[in-house]
Amino acid sequence: MRKLIDIDFRTGIHIWLADLAQDKRLPAKKRQTMEGHIENHVMRYFCDHTISRITGDDLQRLRWSLTCSASLAGSIIKTLRTFFDYGVTKHWVAEKANPALTTIAVVHPVTKWWRAQPTHLLAMPSYVQLQFLATHSTGLARTALNLFIFAGLRGNEARALRKRHLKSVTKQHALPRIDVCTAFKSQEGDSFIEGPPKTRAGQRFVFVGPVLNETLNTASATLAPDDFILNLDGEPLTHWELDRILRMEQVRLGIGAMLRLPNGATTFPGTFGIRHLRHAFVALLIFKGFADRDIAEVVGHSSSVVTLDVYGYLFELYESAAPTWPSNISPDNDIDTDLWELAA
Repeated sequence: MRKLIDIDFRTGIHIWLADLAQDKRLPAKKRQTMEGHIENHVMRYFCDHTISRITGDDLQRLRWSLTCSASLAGSIIKTLRTFFDYGVTKHWVAEKANPALTTIAVVHPVTKWWRAQPTHLLAMPSYVQLQFLATHSTGLARTALNLFIFAGLRGNEARALRKRHLKSVTKQHALPRIDVCTAFKSQEGDSFIEGPPKTRAGQRFVFVGPVLNETLNTASATLAPDDFILNLDGEPLTHWELDRILRMEQVRLGIGAMLRLPNGATTFPGTFGIRHLRHAFVALLIFKGFADRDIAEVVGHSSSVVTLDVYGYLFELYESAAPTWPSNISPDNDIDTDLWELAA
């Protein structure tokens, strides 16, 4: 019988990621997805555990606490299975005792299971942090952050946004708007092409409040109509570049930190990505009284069913009056001014 090596989870993950980086058979996009799952959803649950002691119950609790669609939760569990299979080859985990191979029940986010959870575990920024990011960020990072905080765009929609997509006030519309009509679609390898948004409902207009309007006017002042709002030397940002700009700015402002992993990669614990900001945007809309069908229209979902699938836990928190984020909402600050006008 093989002797198990008692290795802590964090060290094992770092070794695995280093080996993945050397595996030429694995597409870069898939590897980045795995790294994102580990960093954003898994590490904080198991960082103080040894691999051989993680049980199937631990994984089931992780799935229940995932504040995202059931399909993404399944993808994260699949990532863990891949990691534990690697652990078997390293003699960290006995093959028959591999907890990742335990059958995990799929729990839909809008079920009674969510009500049983004490809090949501998506590490959204606090309300104070949102205010701080919106008002103290600078340059390209400020434009990107405000697009996510005040408009709730998807990352590929924000990257494809051009100056001509910014619509001014008209007789029919009292507020300026963003015409969300394009997005970047992934192709073979790491290449992207410009196309329609994720769904037909993704083609929408998003109204812009005064803070975001000022930010976009400043950012686009010297641009031609076909220039991208988020660009480096005239070229649109890649997803990796956009994510790094957002996280580096947060580190500069004292939110989170930047760490070097043993494999030479960089990680940003304590910072927030695009998905976190989009969830925060929806949380603010819910606490402002938006109905699920209205939120579906704003964020570009095909129906309120999709909205409840992804953001159902936020509605649960609101309905149960749980003492969770966001709190202390007042119409006397810039963020709420933008959202009040959005509601109008």
